[in-house]
Amino acid sequence: MFVNCCAPHTASTIRRLCAGIRFDSIRMRFSPIGVFDDRSYILYVRSDSDFQSLDELIAESRRREIVLSAGAVGADAHLAFGGMIMAAGGESAIASYEGGARQIAALLNQEADVFVGTSQVGMQYVQNGDVLPIATFTSRDYTGFDGIVVPNIVDAGYPGVQSPAAVS
Repeated sequence: MFVNCCAPHTASTIRRLCAGIRFDSIRMRFSPIGVFDDRSYILYVRSDSDFQSLDELIAESRRREIVLSAGAVGADAHLAFGGMIMAAGGESAIASYEGGARQIAALLNQEADVFVGTSQVGMQYVQNGDVLPIATFTSRDYTGFDGIVVPNIVDAGYPGVQSPAAVS
């Protein structure tokens, strides 16, 4: 059985999927056999952005407030990005949008400077050349985009701001 264990409703989903199957859904006794979904948060900028790397973004955040397109204030993406900018001595703000499609649209429409989201949301925009992934909030580089290695935040000097779901 494969289950996306990052979803907030995982326990109820497992119980529903396992109805009629001999399975200890109360104690949740199962063993994962592999990973099929990567929920690593990736930091994206527009391809025509004034900053094309994390170093350039950090430098710009020290000159002006960088606006992040993300979900709710206090969500993992907001905390990871805001923590990184704060650790670097920069300034940031959040523009809150519901759903990844609206969040990346805000980046493309220049309502925000950056977007933090999963590779699933950004994939087609990276492939089209509309956005550039400049960092991943994990301890490993992200290699899921064809021909692009997205550097990790730990090697960039920000080990304390990894996204909680992606700590490895």
